[in-house]
Amino acid sequence: MKEPLNLVFDDNPRKRGRDASEAEPGMTLGREAIFRINALEGLTPSKEMLERFADFDRRGLTPEQQRAEIIRDFKRER
Repeated sequence: MKEPLNLVFDDNPRKRGRDASEAEPGMTLGREAIFRINALEGLTPSKEMLERFADFDRRGLTPEQQRAEIIRDFKRER
């Protein structure tokens, strides 16, 4: 089973700019739903992105582990 992506939608502009850890729980959309929404906007996942998600699924990573790997791989060296 594919893990859903956690997205927080904040419709109160006065609260913007706060730390993500302070965000209230929001709507959670699954991977396929995100892909469908992106397709409506003309965005398609790259081959590399699909391979990365397939690897996450094969390894049974939790959403937290998936985020940690993505951050590690894309974090800029300072």
